[in-house]
Amino acid sequence: MELIKQKNIRFDTIVANAAVGADYGQTIPSEEVARSTLTTNVISTIDFIRQFTPLLQSNGRVVVVSSVMGALTSQPKQLV
Repeated sequence: MELIKQKNIRFDTIVANAAVGADYGQTIPSEEVARSTLTTNVISTIDFIRQFTPLLQSNGRVVVVSSVMGALTSQPKQLV
């Protein structure tokens, strides 16, 4: 990151795509698995966007990619 800042590199677009999912099956995941999944998919995505947004061109765009697993209808009934 420091090298990018030193070279004054600017981006037109940044793409955030965090996609890990626990194999829930029909059971609720353990707290550890749930925390790890949320940290990767939510917290790390937010951190990435916060770090790279200042490096966007004035008309730059942030694109957040998700899969069907981001839909509540894709989750086990116990989780929604």
